[in-house]
Amino acid sequence: MATQIQCTSAELPNLMPLLATLTDFTLNVIPAAITTAAQAAQAVVQPAVPAPVVQVAAHVAPVEQSSTVSTTEVMDLFDYASPQSVHDLMERAEIPVVQRGRTNHYDRAKVLALKKLYSETFSLSEASELVGYKNPSGLLLHIGQRRITPTMVAGHMRFRVKDLEQFEKLRGPVRRRW
Repeated sequence: MATQIQCTSAELPNLMPLLATLTDFTLNVIPAAITTAAQAAQAVVQPAVPAPVVQVAAHVAPVEQSSTVSTTEVMDLFDYASPQSVHDLMERAEIPVVQRGRTNHYDRAKVLALKKLYSETFSLSEASELVGYKNPSGLLLHIGQRRITPTMVAGHMRFRVKDLEQFEKLRGPVRRRW
């Protein structure tokens, strides 16, 4: 979890030595003009009931946080074991990396679209089992003869349900040798 630090632009130079020692943090800097104007307004008018504190911060950081996904979140989403496998997947899918400090982040919309494609399609071995083959070589023969066309998802052959259904119709009944 990233440490969240909020300060004014006047306080920032004093905090720089401390920030140099931290590795994972989010920094919100408020312009000093806004805080001095707010303090002057508070000095003039003192409300009887304390008003809730409104936090004025740069709008860029929260938007970026909500629109990106960290490597660990992608690992959990795709059930991957290592950050390197996530990096390889994102590289194959041509999803650019956004670096923040030492962590990699990826565009949330593109990652979710990739996950949707993965969940809608089957791998070569899964598709082979669905159409009745014991190993993927039987389905590879039909790919070579253009009886079924795979969908490429992040550089890997995947098969849609409608393509498998069409293949089943063209192939006819399965003849098995027992």
